[in-house]
Amino acid sequence: MFLDVIKQKKIFFIFTVVFVTFDQIAKFIILAKFPFGEKIPVFGDIFSISYATNTGAAFGIFKGQNDFFIFFSLFFLAFIIGYVLYKKNLEIILQISLSFIVSGTIGNLIDRILRGYVIDFFDLKYFSVFNTADVLINIGVISLIYKVFILDNNKTQEKK
Repeated sequence: MFLDVIKQKKIFFIFTVVFVTFDQIAKFIILAKFPFGEKIPVFGDIFSISYATNTGAAFGIFKGQNDFFIFFSLFFLAFIIGYVLYKKNLEIILQISLSFIVSGTIGNLIDRILRGYVIDFFDLKYFSVFNTADVLINIGVISLIYKVFILDNNKTQEKK
């Protein structure tokens, strides 16, 4: 039975494994090749690659709350993965959206557990430094919003 559920949700699990692997490879490259704090310009001074660490959440808020973020991430992952496993006939777009979010959460969770901080490296001027896991989470949230508010709304309108 469990294998049947995995087969039905294979897109979710495949995407999740691929995205987490990609995130961890990117962070490994940053650790291996980039000195801490050094900025390497990509697009002038607007976008650079810069090895930074973050013990907080987005924009560095709640710094030093690593244990809280580990607990919250584990709780969140249990909830989302439980939903994916429980929900029958989970649409592909929903599987993909949730895999982006779960992958990003796992990627940052790995950092927090292994290092006590998250590795950030995308540095946008006038913004904060972030990483691939953060990008994955944002893509997942945006695609989830699109699915719920645009696609599902259009289906509702067509039924009327």
